[in-house]
Amino acid sequence: MRIGKGVEWAMHACTMMALLPVGKVLKADAIARYYDLPPKYMAKHLQALKRAGLAISTPGPRGGYRLAKRPADISLWSIAEAIDGAIPLFKCEEIRQNGPCAHPRDICKTACPIAQVFLEAEGRYRKNLEAVSIMDINSRAAKNMPEQHAISILQWINAEATAVRA
Repeated sequence: MRIGKGVEWAMHACTMMALLPVGKVLKADAIARYYDLPPKYMAKHLQALKRAGLAISTPGPRGGYRLAKRPADISLWSIAEAIDGAIPLFKCEEIRQNGPCAHPRDICKTACPIAQVFLEAEGRYRKNLEAVSIMDINSRAAKNMPEQHAISILQWINAEATAVRA
């Protein structure tokens, strides 16, 4: 299984937006610059988060992005789905119905045992990511972060954040 790098980028962007003071936004360029990532791609992923209802954008020169929900209400699965879509990780091609000893279509009414295992695994994977929120990730990060580093992150966010227009 391979998860697109855009999922990682979007998750990091969400962890950062979770730290924004009330009434403030961050520009896509600022988030991209913080992680040394291409601004156009960061903007693309932030737009995907917006379409999924996970982020809100404010247009204009003082505009930017912020979370649309509380960090505790945004799961890692919802971010992954917003970026990579809801396409199943495994797609059974039903090759058991091919070749010299092909299974007849009429006896292939359920998924093959291989597809069943992958579907079960994908269900567990999804459930695990649904159980972890952006707030959980920020809490985990804070446990191992030196205090001065945490302060520098918050100072950077405060310096880059702009007030939302009334």
